[in-house]
Amino acid sequence: MRIMEENKPKTTRILIVEDHSGLRESLAKWVTDLFPDINVSQASTGEEGISLALKICPDIILMDIGLPDINGINATREILKKGLTAKVIIITGLIGEIYREQALEVGAIAFLGKNELNRHLLSTIGRLIGREEEAEGKICFNNML
Repeated sequence: MRIMEENKPKTTRILIVEDHSGLRESLAKWVTDLFPDINVSQASTGEEGISLALKICPDIILMDIGLPDINGINATREILKKGLTAKVIIITGLIGEIYREQALEVGAIAFLGKNELNRHLLSTIGRLIGREEEAEGKICFNNML
């Protein structure tokens, strides 16, 4: 029995940190519809995101910048400073080179405007988990974006 457990593929864990519940739930649905084997957790504040990240050690974090307590840039900094190896994708409505630079400076690996999510989110996740063929050309339709 123990040998079978060791050979079992690791479940990918994604944490979504977004204060707008409708968008957060839509993102979770998009991910699980395309990748049903991925475990998705959700947080609505930066502090909750930090706490949950330390508890579940996600592989990928989708992090909004404009959160009600600690912003997503500072939350990303805190999470990565604690030694987590999560790949952080910043998702934001705040478009500007300064935000992109700050996100990459603290360790985020990607920066997507919320207006780009329906075209690029699933392919970005697919690339990060080595399953780009499954996500290629997939577009999400939702009135939240």
